[in-house]
Amino acid sequence: MRYPLDRFVTAILDGRYGDVQQGAPLRSPDTLRSYAKRALSDAARPPFSDPRHIAMAIGSRLLPRAPQGLCGEGTTAGVIAYDWSAEPKLRGLLVAHGLAHRILRRQPEETNEADAWWLTIHLLFPPCDVQPLTMCGVMDAAWAPEWCVLVVMAELYGCFPDASVQSFGL
Repeated sequence: MRYPLDRFVTAILDGRYGDVQQGAPLRSPDTLRSYAKRALSDAARPPFSDPRHIAMAIGSRLLPRAPQGLCGEGTTAGVIAYDWSAEPKLRGLLVAHGLAHRILRRQPEETNEADAWWLTIHLLFPPCDVQPLTMCGVMDAAWAPEWCVLVVMAELYGCFPDASVQSFGL
């Protein structure tokens, strides 16, 4: 990967695709949210479950050895390989991203890396589970590093930690 992961993902979520040499998503936000909703429903796991449990529940095998040269995850033929040595929240993000690639591979439409990252975010931060929580609650519950939670909460939910720690789902 050419860019640090946090810079890469932040640029995609900010819509600055050219800054990381990526194209804009090819699928609509509604389509990607529906893929995430279906996958989470099929997994039948509690909200904010470890993405490894979600992946296994919908038929993925996990290989705790990341391929060289990728973000720390890779997928092939029903397997998600990931960096087992990553701290747990980063590991959750990597597995969810591998799962997003697996889900998109099963769709008839063409997709790209931006689609995969947006689907990753929709898998990790479903609105029905996120909205009732405070920023601190999301930070504790989400299987993503703090930098990712902060970007997602600002971009998707308009919640800025410096402004308020109150629930924003009202």
